[in-house]
Amino acid sequence: MYPIETSDSVHLYLSAEWTALDDDLDAGYDLAEEILYRTKFDDAQKLANQVEAQIASVRNEINEEITGMMLLRGEADRYPSFQYTVYLNYTDYYAFLLRVREEIAENPEAVAAHLREIRAFFNNRAGAIAAYAGNEESIARNRMPADRFMARRERTEREEVTYDLPMPSQREALICDSNVQFNHVIATSDDLGMEHLDAGLKAVARLINDLILEPVLREQMGVYGPFSSAEEPGSLYLGTISDPNVRETFDFYASLPERIARLEVTQEQLVGYIMNAYTEYALPAGELTGAINTALDILEGKAQDAALESMRQLKTVTPETVKEAAEIYRKAWERGVHNTAGSAAAINGAADLFEVILNPFGARDLSTVALADVGEDHESYELFGGE
Repeated sequence: MYPIETSDSVHLYLSAEWTALDDDLDAGYDLAEEILYRTKFDDAQKLANQVEAQIASVRNEINEEITGMMLLRGEADRYPSFQYTVYLNYTDYYAFLLRVREEIAENPEAVAAHLREIRAFFNNRAGAIAAYAGNEESIARNRMPADRFMARRERTEREEVTYDLPMPSQREALICDSNVQFNHVIATSDDLGMEHLDAGLKAVARLINDLILEPVLREQMGVYGPFSSAEEPGSLYLGTISDPNVRETFDFYASLPERIARLEVTQEQLVGYIMNAYTEYALPAGELTGAINTALDILEGKAQDAALESMRQLKTVTPETVKEAAEIYRKAWERGVHNTAGSAAAINGAADLFEVILNPFGARDLSTVALADVGEDHESYELFGGE
């Protein structure tokens, strides 16, 4: 599912994407049709196996994409499409799959019937978009199989549905399968009192990372990967990857505005950071990727000259811009989202920092567990001295 956010709403698209040689265009559409509209749901055991595989896959995805997931959760209040992405892919989806597993065990035919209903629901071309990137000859060759594929779909106009999705907390911790922590402050342009985030902040954030975060968080506090960044569509991020701490890191974030105010930098120092950010906008994308990205930008109503405007903003960065960033980071700390992910022991030790603590995998704080609590069949039996 692909959520596309416009100025007034979010539109959800079922998205199927593939790459094919010109000679395989027909086969590509046939395979897409078979997967999307002809998959059978008659074998309950195969369905159960697929759900088990999905449960394991989503759990692994949550643990491997902790930083990206927590940043998305931190921006969900400002960007509704992120709220959909969070809901459809991570902890809510994991909880949904656990319920499906129970339902398959109790009533497999009801699950299969519901899957068939979903398949029929999406067999609809009303509002559908067929996007293709290729050279002029390939575009002409694609037209016929694409038209045939769309013609085989029903055309049923439907009223747009508004979903009431759960909103992540502004002060949130998530217990995951990790013995290190990932601590974040996320502030959107709204939090910072800006209509749009100035691209110049991208260069300043990288300078702050190198001159303050790396020397303190990495070299003194044992953090593997601290970061400070400002990214589209308009958010300022502070974060740590593989952090042994929780409370100490957030205390450091609170002190950051004062540290920035004390920075003394020259225009010469800034040039490298400006050029580094500038190249991101100047480098061309690949032909196919660039074409598809442009099509998606048009769907989302993004300005086609946004990159040029960002490059202009980078050229205005001065040492005074760095001084002014102290106030921006102060607002980020005071108004932004604070969240963390990590072990049960570390998060429970800083529980007063958070309004909500999520524990999707039912992890226990092993620091509070005695050998008497751990049976011989428990995965941590030997860890607690069992033989």
